[in-house]
Amino acid sequence: MGVRYEIHRGAASVSYSLAYGRVWWRWLLLCIPVAVWVTLWFVPERPPLLPALVILGAAALALLLYRLDSTTPETLPAWLALSIFLALYFVRLTLLLDDPVRLDQTFPEIISSYFHTGRTDLGMAFAETMLVFVPFCLAATATLSLLGARQHMTFVSTRQLGAPYLYVAYVFGVFLLMVVSGYVAYKYRIGQMGVDPGVPLPFRLKGVVFYGRTVVLPLLILSIIYLGHAADKRSLVLFGFGLLLLHGVSDMALRGSRSSLLLIVLLAAFLVGSGGLRLKRLTILALGVILAIAIWLFPIVMNYRALRIVSDAGGLALFFQALESARSDVISSLIENLAVIYYRIPGIETIWSIIGFNGEPLNYTAIQEMRTPLGVTGHLNFGVYKLSPDTLTLYAPGFVGWLFLVGGQVFLMFGGVLLGVLCVLVPRLIYQSRLHSKPIASTFFLWLLFISMTDATIDGNVLMLATGVVGLILVEIVLRKVSIDLRTGRG
Repeated sequence: MGVRYEIHRGAASVSYSLAYGRVWWRWLLLCIPVAVWVTLWFVPERPPLLPALVILGAAALALLLYRLDSTTPETLPAWLALSIFLALYFVRLTLLLDDPVRLDQTFPEIISSYFHTGRTDLGMAFAETMLVFVPFCLAATATLSLLGARQHMTFVSTRQLGAPYLYVAYVFGVFLLMVVSGYVAYKYRIGQMGVDPGVPLPFRLKGVVFYGRTVVLPLLILSIIYLGHAADKRSLVLFGFGLLLLHGVSDMALRGSRSSLLLIVLLAAFLVGSGGLRLKRLTILALGVILAIAIWLFPIVMNYRALRIVSDAGGLALFFQALESARSDVISSLIENLAVIYYRIPGIETIWSIIGFNGEPLNYTAIQEMRTPLGVTGHLNFGVYKLSPDTLTLYAPGFVGWLFLVGGQVFLMFGGVLLGVLCVLVPRLIYQSRLHSKPIASTFFLWLLFISMTDATIDGNVLMLATGVVGLILVEIVLRKVSIDLRTGRG
């Protein structure tokens, strides 16, 4: 039956309870490894290991699906990790076996040429992937069995706002923080892609501003949306979404980031999945429009970033110059850009290329490598791919590739087990806690999980984790000060 939301409206409050049952459609996911297995028999030069490995993966998937029989905020991280594995490894395996030409647009020729000649190595790449996927499924299944299922949970507290000046001051403070940090980032070229970073600021202030804008600020804005929704203040929700949109647009303009607008939709989806928001039709339509615009702008922002490298003209002039490259056929452009975005998210091709370029695990030197400015990503690009030190684009190792480079096959299995346990245990701890900011904490965990399993610059995510914890502490303090939990009668 899936998730059923029950809403109770009062004069100044709104509450949600979640009642859930079994989701029968989960078994349809088994069609993905079946489709991969069938495709193998029509592909020339088929790696001999692949059919047996696909069957092994399908068996592990079926075991996990038997226990993962509901869609709730507590099971969402496991569903997210599983979806990433299926989309970036199983599905992409099928597409690359058919024709790896799409990778020509993602990698330089020195790497993309290998994909056309080293197809037999793809079997070994999928074997390494199974060393992560199978332990992940087994660990998640075992953790779900040990913790047991919870039959009914209320994820969003019914809240009432306290003194108006408190939450008005909070909202104004977040807006002021966004404006000031944006100005500082612009003036001192903080985090701007394709631009000389200039002289460093004392006390690592550039890093503070960068992580404050990219991690803490989105969490603070999400707390405004959650607070307004839980207290039935629609104006507060709309203002929060306006701030989130403004932050995404400003971040795209300041940093030349292709994913800033996509992040807005992603965070909103995570907040909904975490039980912190129920979307109205108008909001869904607005987010759909933002998503379409973000996809359409993807190659334009890439051109904008490239122009900033070679031109000293103003940002607005360069953006309009990049806009001239946009295709007039919007629908075809959206479809093409969606495919480009999909193939730019690292998946099975990264571990495939690592094997093809004879990449070896760092093992005991991994910690030392992580302490370098570029970490494991730098080792992949300059130690494995042998790219020029002057290259402007670095290629992420992907989740499986990162685990392999750090510790080889043993670390692959360890990483799979740890991922399975964390995807089940962390959300259970969050929702069993006394936190007032449960949905925000869950949203941050989903955000961190998504980044770790896609770009997989995991050694660089330590700072994001630390900054996110600071942001969650601020959110928790604010929620306790500006609102009252009507279930407990405490502020």
